[in-house]
Amino acid sequence: MIAFIATLQVVQVCALLAVRSYRRRHHMLAARRDRNRVLRNHLSEAQQEIEHILDFYGIMGDARLGYAVDGALFKDLYRVNQDTFQFVVNEISLHPVFVDKASGRPRSLPPDLALKLFLLRMGNRFPSLSLVARFHQVSKSSAQRLINYCGKAIVDSLERRFVRFPVSEAERQHVAEGFRSLAGFPGVLGALDGTHVRISAPAVPEAEKKLYWCRHQEYSVVLSAIVDAKGRFIHTHFGFPGSCHDSYVFERTSFFGSLAQLVPLGFHLVADSAYTLRQEVMCQYRETLVRTPAQRLFSLVLARTRQPAERSFGMLQTRFRALGGQLEMALDKLQYCVRAATVLHNICLERLDAVEHNMFWQVQPQQGGDPGQNQVLMEEGVAKRRRLEAEFFATPAMRRLLNQ
Repeated sequence: MIAFIATLQVVQVCALLAVRSYRRRHHMLAARRDRNRVLRNHLSEAQQEIEHILDFYGIMGDARLGYAVDGALFKDLYRVNQDTFQFVVNEISLHPVFVDKASGRPRSLPPDLALKLFLLRMGNRFPSLSLVARFHQVSKSSAQRLINYCGKAIVDSLERRFVRFPVSEAERQHVAEGFRSLAGFPGVLGALDGTHVRISAPAVPEAEKKLYWCRHQEYSVVLSAIVDAKGRFIHTHFGFPGSCHDSYVFERTSFFGSLAQLVPLGFHLVADSAYTLRQEVMCQYRETLVRTPAQRLFSLVLARTRQPAERSFGMLQTRFRALGGQLEMALDKLQYCVRAATVLHNICLERLDAVEHNMFWQVQPQQGGDPGQNQVLMEEGVAKRRRLEAEFFATPAMRRLLNQ
C-alpha cells in the first residue's frame, strides 16, 4: 500500500513537471513566433529604408559626378520643380533673416542655398543633417541655422497668402460648391482632421515628456488642419503633444475661438466621429448609432466629402518624406518647418507641381465656456444634422443612390 501511494505521488510529480514543461515550451514557442513576426516586420521596414537610402545616394552620386542638377534630377533631390523653387526664393529673399537691417543689403546667407538645404532635409526621410550639409559644402551648424531661417521666412512671408480660410461670401460659395461636387454634401467650408508627426524624445522636463507619448507608442506632435475640396490647407495648427485627442486640440486653437464668425449659419465643417458634433462641425454617426437608411447615407456621403483631408496629409508626407519618419529637431524650430511644409504644399498645388511617387505646447484656457453650454451646442448640432438628413438624405433619389 505504501509502495502504491509512493508510486502515485511520483506519477503526480512527473505529470506536474511534464505539464509545467509543456506550458513553458508553449510560452517559449509563442514568444518565438511573436519575435519572428516583429523581426519580419522590422526586416521589411529596413529593406524599404535601405532601398530608399540607396536611391538617395544614387541621386546624390549623379550630382557629384557632374550631371547637371536640373529637370528630373532636381525634383528627385529637392521635391519641387525649378520654377516653383525660384518662385519661393524670390518671395523669401527680402525677409529680414536674409537682409542686413542697417544697410538694407543681402546678407552672406543666400536664400537659394537655405531653401535647398530645407528641401533636401525635409524632402528625404533618412539622410542625416551632416550628409545634407556635406553635399552643399557647409558646416553642420550653418546648415541647421539656414534650415531654421528658411522655415521662418516661408511662414512669415507666405503663410497668410497661401493658407487662407474663406471669409467672403463669394469665397464660401466657391469652396462649398467644390465640396458639393465630390459627393453632394451641401454647405461645406472645409474638411477637419489631424495627424501625428513623429519626433525624438523632446528636451522638456520629465513630467512633460510623457505628454508627447502618443497611442502609437512613440513621441509625436499633433498637426491639426482644415482642407478645402482641392486638397489645399486653409488652416493649420501644430504644437500640441501627441497624447492630446484631435478634438481636444481643435477646441483649444484660436480658430475655434472664432468658429461662429468664421463658419456662419448655413455652412459647416465636416469631420469624423472623433470630433464633437455642433452646428459648425458636422460629424459622422458612430457605427453603433446608425439606425435608419438616411443616417447610413449621411455618414457615407460625409465620409466621401472629407476624403480631401486624408489625401492632403498623404500628399504632404509623400513630398516631404521626413514628416513620415522621426524628426530630430527642437520643438520651436520644428513648428516653423512643419508649417512651412504645408505652405509649400499649397504653392505646389497652385502651380501644378505634382508630387512624384518615387511650439512649444502650453495649456490654454478652453474656448467655448462651461459644460452646460457645450451640451447646448451639441444639441444644436444634433438638430442641424437631423434637418440635413430630412432635407437631403431622406429623398427618393438619395434612397435609390443608397441601394446602388
